[in-house]
Formats: sequence, structure tokens, C-alpha cells
Amino acid sequence: MSSFCISPRRERVLTRFVAFYRGAFDSTTHENLPRTSYDIVIDETSNKPGEQAFEKMIAGLYLGEIFRLIMCEMIDEGVLFLGQETYKVEKPYVELTLNLYRAQY
Repeated sequence: MSSFCISPRRERVLTRFVAFYRGAFDSTTHENLPRTSYDIVIDETSNKPGEQAFEKMIAGLYLGEIFRLIMCEMIDEGVLFLGQETYKVEKPYVELTLNLYRAQY
């Protein structure tokens, strides 16, 4: 959201941006949002376990890692990349996940 006002002399426009940040929603109790096994892994391996739960579910930085975890699970189940080398995908936060993060901008 944004709002603006013009000064009485109309010499300049003052702009103000208001951001509503809810990344910490449901961080301590985990009672309001359904969490997948991927969300739990992301949270437990993050630098702030138990904090910023909502952000870890929706932020671009973490969506790439969720995608990577899903790919690893599919590789382990034998339904993706059969017979191909997948060692690059096994590393957390590899370049693939960072490219997904950058693609949203």
C-alpha cells in the first residue's frame, strides 16, 4: 500500500510506503497453518529454527529449496532422472534453487 501528499507549495511530493510483514505468523505454536514435511525440514535446517514460519512457507528464497526437496524425494522413489547423476541436486540451496528465487523478480 502507498499513500502520498503534496506539500502546500506543491514543490515536492512526499511518498510513504506501508509494508505489512507477517513472516512470523504462527511461528511458535504451528497451530494455524498446515505444514508439510518439506516445511518442517526447511524450518529445522534454517538458521532460525522455530521462527518466521510463514515466511519459510512462502518466500522465494525457501520455495527453491522446497522444490529441491521434492525433486530429491522423487529421485529416491525412482520416478525422476532414472539412471542419471543427481549429486548436484542433493546439496541444499544449490544454484538451481537460487535461480528459482531470482526468477520471481
